[in-house]
Amino acid sequence: MNKDTAHSIPDYRIVINDNNVTSLIQGRLISLTLKDERGNKADQLDITLDDSNDQLTLPNKKSVIQVWLGYKEKGFKHQPLIFKGSFTVDEINYSHQNGTDTLRITARSADFKGPLKVKREKSWHNLTLESIINTIATRHDLKPRISPTLATEKIDHIDQTDESDIAFLNRVAKRFDAICSIKSGHLLFAEIGKATTVSGKPLPTLTINKADCTSYSYQTMDRESDYTGVQSYWNDKKYARRKTVIAGDGENPKILRNTYPSEQQAEQAAKAEWKKLNREQASMSFDLAVGLPDVLPEMPVALNGFKKEMKVQFQGIESIEHILTVRDLRSSIKTSTSSLIL
Repeated sequence: MNKDTAHSIPDYRIVINDNNVTSLIQGRLISLTLKDERGNKADQLDITLDDSNDQLTLPNKKSVIQVWLGYKEKGFKHQPLIFKGSFTVDEINYSHQNGTDTLRITARSADFKGPLKVKREKSWHNLTLESIINTIATRHDLKPRISPTLATEKIDHIDQTDESDIAFLNRVAKRFDAICSIKSGHLLFAEIGKATTVSGKPLPTLTINKADCTSYSYQTMDRESDYTGVQSYWNDKKYARRKTVIAGDGENPKILRNTYPSEQQAEQAAKAEWKKLNREQASMSFDLAVGLPDVLPEMPVALNGFKKEMKVQFQGIESIEHILTVRDLRSSIKTSTSSLIL
């Protein structure tokens, strides 16, 4: 993270359909909001512009917007802007309020468009997760990257019925308490809290100082803390019996309603739910006065200056919202429990 951003001036670059429009936007920008989400949720970009002199051209829907954010240093060498992704225009809103004509453009991450949402029919038999991820990545000209701990996990059978590839991947990810994400031409599949950069390197830890926050919120959630484990059922066709699988301890387990067709699937479901129960114990959100455009979802978080009771195990960042105006660049961060570095 850049330590000198507090003494810097926000900067940006915007390219629409390969045309750099930054100079056209400067002086017109009212706000730019970019929400970067964990997993398979589409990232969203909102740009609001002042069109008081009626000189702006409305972009076409499906136009592709590329965004870079960062700072230009006061008295220091200019820092490279950070590429924040490509977005496809979904909505255009033009309005007149308080004597000002305003254009608002809403766009969502281009990586989640097109063939990924086409519904398909396919049965997958006796395959590793790595094989499934590689097949789907190749189909969409994406580079696959799967965490080593998940790559060798076996799936005996799973059907993709009238289901898009992205919906199917989301369902498989849930089965392993994992996340599936598409970033910068890569298909990423990893356990929650163990994601990497697109190059495969571990994500760096983000240290959040209390003094840097304009506001923050801490919340505990003990709704299911009494459970000692998770129990699931599966059908043993050979002996025509319903059998059970336990993840954790069987003294007071949470019981899953579904009956799974194999012991393997029941075990995977129980393990994933047990990991989820252990994780959903606390959450925090932070509003930072000085934005951090290099922050990414899934980054592990360390806290500095907060009450010791708040230093629970944080899973990583769930979402980041960057808000750019003519005055400043701010960031809002949401995180949930897992491996906080104390």
